[in-house]
Amino acid sequence: TGAEVLSDIGASAESSDLEISNASDNRVVTSSGGTDLNAEENLTFDGSTLTATCPSVVFEHGVTGQLTIKNTGNNTTPGTLKLENTRGGNAGQDGDSTGSIVFFGNNDAGSPVSHKFAEILASSNDVTADQEAGELQFKVAEFDGTVTTGLKLDGDTNADGEVDVTIGAGAASTTTIAGTLTMGTTAAITNAGQ
Repeated sequence: TGAEVLSDIGASAESSDLEISNASDNRVVTSSGGTDLNAEENLTFDGSTLTATCPSVVFEHGVTGQLTIKNTGNNTTPGTLKLENTRGGNAGQDGDSTGSIVFFGNNDAGSPVSHKFAEILASSNDVTADQEAGELQFKVAEFDGTVTTGLKLDGDTNADGEVDVTIGAGAASTTTIAGTLTMGTTAAITNAGQ
C-alpha cells in the first residue's frame, strides 16, 4: 500500500485497485471479497513453517484452533492429511521417518516452558521394492519428560498379512483391557518381565 508501491506496479489509488491491508512480514494474504486483500495476522509462512494461531475463537467440542480437511463429494473418500519424506528425490532407506505429529504444552515452572508430551511417529522399516513394510509408534512423556513408545505397530515381519504389536514400556508397565480379550492362539504367550 502507499503511493510508491502503487507506482511500482503501475496502478493508481482507484477503488477498483487491489490493496493489501494489515501488510507485514510473512503474513499470508487472503481475499475478503471484491478487490480487498488482507494480510492475516494469525496465519504466517516464513519459507519453511506455516503457523496458524487462534487466540480466542472456540470451535466444536470447546477447542480453539482447528484444521479441517473436508471431502465434499458424495462418495466414501475421506479427507486426507498427507505427510511425506521424499529424501530430495533420492531412494528411501530402511528406518526413514516418514511423518510425525507432535504435541507440546507448558509445564508449571511459572514462565511458559514448552515440552513435548506426546508424539505419533511413522517410519519405513523396509523399503525393498514389493516388500515395503512400515512402523507406527505412539509415544508419551513418562515420569521425567522422556518421550517413550507405549504402542508400536510393526509391519516388518517377513510374512505377508502379519503385523506385530508391542504394548507398554518396561516390565512395570500395566496394560488394562476393559472388555474381553479374544486371542486366536495361546501358543506364543510369553512374559516379557521374566
